Amino acid sequence: MLRSSAIHRALSRCYPLSPSPVGPPAMTRRGLLFTTAVVILAVTAVEHAHSQWRTDGELVEESSWRKSVEGFGVMLRVTDDPEGLFAAWDMPASPDYGPSYSEAETASRGDFVMAFVIFSGCAEDQDGACDCSVDYTAYFPDGEVYGQQGGPLWVGHPDPGPGYLQLSEGNIGLRFESDDPFGSYRITADITDNVSGTRASLATQVTLISVHD
Repeated sequence: MLRSSAIHRALSRCYPLSPSPVGPPAMTRRGLLFTTAVVILAVTAVEHAHSQWRTDGELVEESSWRKSVEGFGVMLRVTDDPEGLFAAWDMPASPDYGPSYSEAETASRGDFVMAFVIFSGCAEDQDGACDCSVDYTAYFPDGEVYGQQGGPLWVGHPDPGPGYLQLSEGNIGLRFESDDPFGSYRITADITDNVSGTRASLATQVTLISVHD
């Protein structure tokens, strides 16, 4: 049975990193199915010259899900509302707007989540276009492969530019089945900038819980 899939959606709009915050969008919380948080995407900047993520000019500690390599900044996140993320990202850019999304840390059997990458600082070729790919892998709690998906991160488009973030073209969607074991499902993203040769590996997790927990 196919457990993973991709939602291919290329959104060329990019957003500045320090907009004024706006109120959270309406969300549906289905009982205890998800632990969610509304996240304003455009709050962290990657300083290209020093290859560091920053918030309000201050260095942010890198982690398994957020790294920068030679000025290429990447973050791996998970949402329980892909369409809401796409709709928020497709809104017109303005100084007082930053896209927000519902972030999933837990899920229940029968639920769908999507992992994706937010990035900045990809190298451009002689035609001014980036060529970045990503390979996602999801793992069962025991370490067995749950599903895999490879594809474009950002191909044929220019870098979003200093001070801007971009949503990846490729992602991986996971539908948890009725017999899937409870526990933490690790998701990794191996990213390659095919112009510069820069590589980055990210990891995050979603915990499958019982609705009675």
